Amino acid sequence: MIPGIVAQATPGFPAPIGDGTVELLLGFNGTDGATIFREEGQRNVPVSVVGNTHISNVQAKFGSTSARFDGGDDGLIFPHHEGFDFGSGKFTVEGWFYPTSNATQMLVCSRIGDAAALVSWSVAMVNGSSRNLEFIWSDGTTATNLTGTGTAALNGWNHFALCRGTDGVVRLFLNGVLQVSLDNATAGAMWNPKRFPLALGIIPTILTADFNGFMDEVRVIKGEAVYDGSATFTPPVAPFSRPVRDSLVPSLDPDFDDVLLLLGYDSTDIYDMRDDSSYHRSATRLNVGSFINPNQPGIGYRSSQRIESSSFIIYDDSNDWFFGTDPFTVECWVRPNGSSGFRHIIGQRNGGSSPTSWVLTLLASTAELEYIASSGGTTAQQTSGANTVHSRSWNHIALARDATGVFRLFVNGVMRAKDASKTAMSIQNIAYPMTIGARAGGGNFYTGDIDEVRVTRGTCRYSTDASFYPSFKPFSRGEIGPPAVSEQPEIISRSGFFAPGDVLDLDLGVADGYEPVVQWRRGGVNVGGATGTIYTLTESDVGEVIDARVTWWNYSGTTTATAAGVGPVAAEPLFDTGGLAPAGDMQSGTDRLIPVGDMQDGTDVLLWKERTQ
Repeated sequence: MIPGIVAQATPGFPAPIGDGTVELLLGFNGTDGATIFREEGQRNVPVSVVGNTHISNVQAKFGSTSARFDGGDDGLIFPHHEGFDFGSGKFTVEGWFYPTSNATQMLVCSRIGDAAALVSWSVAMVNGSSRNLEFIWSDGTTATNLTGTGTAALNGWNHFALCRGTDGVVRLFLNGVLQVSLDNATAGAMWNPKRFPLALGIIPTILTADFNGFMDEVRVIKGEAVYDGSATFTPPVAPFSRPVRDSLVPSLDPDFDDVLLLLGYDSTDIYDMRDDSSYHRSATRLNVGSFINPNQPGIGYRSSQRIESSSFIIYDDSNDWFFGTDPFTVECWVRPNGSSGFRHIIGQRNGGSSPTSWVLTLLASTAELEYIASSGGTTAQQTSGANTVHSRSWNHIALARDATGVFRLFVNGVMRAKDASKTAMSIQNIAYPMTIGARAGGGNFYTGDIDEVRVTRGTCRYSTDASFYPSFKPFSRGEIGPPAVSEQPEIISRSGFFAPGDVLDLDLGVADGYEPVVQWRRGGVNVGGATGTIYTLTESDVGEVIDARVTWWNYSGTTTATAAGVGPVAAEPLFDTGGLAPAGDMQSGTDRLIPVGDMQDGTDVLLWKERTQ
């Protein structure tokens, strides 16, 4: 048995399987009742919570908690990113689900747009008490619907896996058994021209086919079929490995001097809407429904700005908002709540017959983005097209004008509109404030969340028609420096012997910004659900080295992991062996008894030494 501390510096968590990358990973670890979910994959994907979805300790496949969906408009939604574009390559979508009721259709995992007909692919449990798995795949013209014959357990854990293998065949498995398959010629490349979000348990907008039950350990891998071929397999018996995550610290912005407004909404003061640009503009908040919302993390896992009905934010009128013929970029992330009508997001407009300078608005009834820019006599006005802004999911939106005067409108990295006919137009200067959430005179109220707002004059950040993938990092704060991140945590050093029942406490202290990620390990293998700073030793730990891997981000954005631990762990608490303290003369042939006590930790070892005087 080796007493004391075992400590080492390590480069990160185990690599993903094969050549794939872990694009989404959810272990649903946390406090019972919590409604903030941490995504653990490589890209730091923001999580949108719908309804009453929450962490629950009622059921768990691994660890002590899972995600609870109550069947009443509950779900989790993840915005589109590069890792969800599978194309015609290999991929794996898998996880565990625990249904608590039967239904005609309950969605497990899907890519469905703002209408039921706009489906890329989905996996659902169907057919009432038969509880079969259904797979839908669309190429944009024809939807293929396939249903398996296996029965999922009711009030029990089931493993699902959707894979495209080396042979190009898409296969759906239930508890390791093949249910349905779709050949490469039929499947083709994955269809998703409008970059639908990925959802668990729900269709994001129409809120139907809601899942009732629990989910645990869900992951998406691009570039690898974990279960390649049609053979039956044994589902995982332990939590998935956690990958090294992308840094959340952006590069410095060479055009930071052109930034007029930069809002990250990361303060712990819910009414502190500070401007991180060099202008440090003050805002006026109208009505009480505008506040920083820590319960809906946005970009970079921090808070976002909640804007509720009849509230908005005002920035004073300034010549800074007068774009004229200059290149500019207005961009932000929005998470609309699905309301209908005309919704002002950001711009300089009074509304009605009053003048407009420039504005971005949401046409919520058709789920599309509109921009208007006006000279007073000439107007540039275009929309992104229906079902391109996804309700209850984060969307990146941008209006950019290049140095030649061309306007481009982007939604989630795709150019949806372009106007090259107004290149000579000078956007007018009007005597009204710039507002977020409603026009200056009130009305056309936006309801939902907004994050990472950036207005740049003098620089067009998107000057071509090419599509791109918006980053989930916060925008650079330029000369002000990147957002604060954690200094290296101090992992408590413990020495001595440890046994079941002993409590290990990392005592990390207060994180300076992003919180470190903790994973306890037993013999180098992750302990499911053990992601807190405190760990209580159990009988399963006997004979093993127990350590904690702590991942943190330094000021240069480098992801680093350090580990410290104890062990091997003893079977029982150790006792002092006492020992012999003989007195008097010792004659040849005399017996002596050594009171070693009861170590209960293996064979007692005695060493006799012969001493000659």
